[in-house]
Amino acid sequence: MEDYQKIEILLKEYDTLRTELNERFRQRFQFVTLFGAVGAFALFTNQHFTIYQIVFLALTPIVLCIVWFWIGHLIVKASRRIAQIEAEINSLAKTKLLCWETEQVKEGFLHRIHWK
Repeated sequence: MEDYQKIEILLKEYDTLRTELNERFRQRFQFVTLFGAVGAFALFTNQHFTIYQIVFLALTPIVLCIVWFWIGHLIVKASRRIAQIEAEINSLAKTKLLCWETEQVKEGFLHRIHWK
């Protein structure tokens, strides 16, 4: 297989992962919106809550935080794979064509604290 064919295949994977990253970021912002809505409901509702509502309101932020961090984990995994693809493409092309994600992996806060 020729180098340009390998690059073409890698770029398709790159595009797919980039799309997935954008979707994960969108999901994270949706969770912020949901968290804000639950918080607003809890703070500004002038009614007495049942025990079930209190438990729900207490558990919702915990569940949202767990999902928030899980989505962050998926973002970091995809980001690292994109950095690997960039390195492979640059190696095959024998020039530095792609570098954004590689630099983010080196410098990004989430990448430094993230478990593998």
